[in-house]
Amino acid sequence: MKAIGIEKFGTLNNLKILEIPEPTPTKGRLIVAVQAFSLNPYDLKIIDGSQLAVRPLSLPLIPGSDVAGIVIDKDSSVTDFNIGDRVVGRSNLGGYAEIASVPHLRAAKIPDNVSFETAASIPNAGVTAFDIVNGALSKAKFNSVLINGVSGAVGIIAAQLLRENGKLVSGVLHSTNKHLQSDLNLSETAFYDIPQSLDKLGKFDLIINTAPDTNKINYLNTHLSLNGTILSTTGISQLSSATELIDFDDTKYKMNRQALESLLSMISNNRLKIPIANQSSFNVLSVINDLKQLEVAHKPGKFIVTI
Repeated sequence: MKAIGIEKFGTLNNLKILEIPEPTPTKGRLIVAVQAFSLNPYDLKIIDGSQLAVRPLSLPLIPGSDVAGIVIDKDSSVTDFNIGDRVVGRSNLGGYAEIASVPHLRAAKIPDNVSFETAASIPNAGVTAFDIVNGALSKAKFNSVLINGVSGAVGIIAAQLLRENGKLVSGVLHSTNKHLQSDLNLSETAFYDIPQSLDKLGKFDLIINTAPDTNKINYLNTHLSLNGTILSTTGISQLSSATELIDFDDTKYKMNRQALESLLSMISNNRLKIPIANQSSFNVLSVINDLKQLEVAHKPGKFIVTI
């Protein structure tokens, strides 16, 4: 089968079409004919080899973990899925391929009125947002929340989940994405490319940082209410005024199936929208160009590749 992968770590230009064997169903796995997959910033760390410091990686390597498609084979012990089911899941690696192996506990059936492209936008960003709201913050007491990086996929989904829970949600984003203020029904909005707009922000019980520039949290700390909480998905520095600092680690939570099913249900019932920034075909040049967009400020939403 065809896949897009690397034979050496380094730049995005190392990505190429590879011919590799089709996966077989090892214990607890589904074999999925991929119809669409999405790209994530984490994929960049796999491709450049920086993740070698924290996990073993072997070459040749196929990046990608957000896949949606049709079950064509499965391990005999898996009873909750059938051949022909439309599914979405987190494959860990191997997602940039015509066929992928997906753990059944990290997969969910796609409702008939949800497309493969939309489903593929969910796994990493959606499960992360779900784990933040229903895991890390499950016992936190707050009403107002500021999301730094609200135009990213995690921020967009988290904002909608928090509003669904009755929270007052505000956001910091680039001014080119100011339309999200109305799209997400944000209470307050500031733009990191217009520093004076940050000064106008009020105080918040909770600040969530999903942006890579953690230095900005130190500035936003001035907008934290007394006894407030700061959660960051990209690392955190010591901030004296926060009562609680949460250095979010998604691996602590095991709600993949629950998260996927909940998010799919919300999408199916028009209660959650995940914008698609770009949709491209299964070729190396398109994937490289889309991954380059993830390295810079880009329009909101997920980058989807269809097969």
